[in-house]
Amino acid sequence: MKNSNNNAINYSGSKKNRGMTVDVNYLNNYPLNQQECIYLVDLEHDTIAFQKGVQNVLGYDYHDVGQTNFLSLYCHPDDHELIENIVNATLRFSNRYPGKNVKSKLFISLRLRKKDDSYTKIFCKFSVNSTDQRGRIKSILAMLTDVSFMDTDEVVKWTFEASNLNLEKFRKKIYRPFHDFFTQRELEVIKEVCKKVATDEIAKNLFISKHTVSTHRKNILKKSECHSVYELINFCSAIGIDTVKGQ
Repeated sequence: MKNSNNNAINYSGSKKNRGMTVDVNYLNNYPLNQQECIYLVDLEHDTIAFQKGVQNVLGYDYHDVGQTNFLSLYCHPDDHELIENIVNATLRFSNRYPGKNVKSKLFISLRLRKKDDSYTKIFCKFSVNSTDQRGRIKSILAMLTDVSFMDTDEVVKWTFEASNLNLEKFRKKIYRPFHDFFTQRELEVIKEVCKKVATDEIAKNLFISKHTVSTHRKNILKKSECHSVYELINFCSAIGIDTVKGQ
């Protein structure tokens, strides 16, 4: 039932799954400001069980927010593959340890497309709302906050908090599709370039000629479609490359 006072949609009041209930009624009174919205993902029924404030923040009404892949559906096209990797990997990891990750949380900062086709920077917090009798995740609560007033870059930032998690190894799995994007030598040059080291100095540090350094720089910018060091740093961050370590 739609609540015109708080822009909330309760699709079913409550969901009964295998003898357990996903209660959504408490969310009607969930406190939100004008920059915040929430929605509840029912994984077992593959639907959005509840939403509130989405129209205020992104312009979409309840008919537009009915798919569980809402985030990847409306994220910037450049970020689609990464967002899918992150979300799917966190779900797989959490369900690998049933009952141990009921307090796991995923945080993502990304660009989302609004109803008017403009993009705004959104900070998302995903937490486990309910689990089934085996401890597997049954529903997820997503809280979205418009942070465009203080975060204007185009880089997807994320972190995942869960039991038994080795974050460094987990990140490598997330960015595995980009593992061979640059050669090892190009990564060494990127590290120097991002420190704003001059070509002559890079050549000395890496024991290669200035011509070779220039060739690598051209290839790096061509591959990444970047035009400045700032763009290159952001691009590397987006595909999981630490420009300090160069890997």
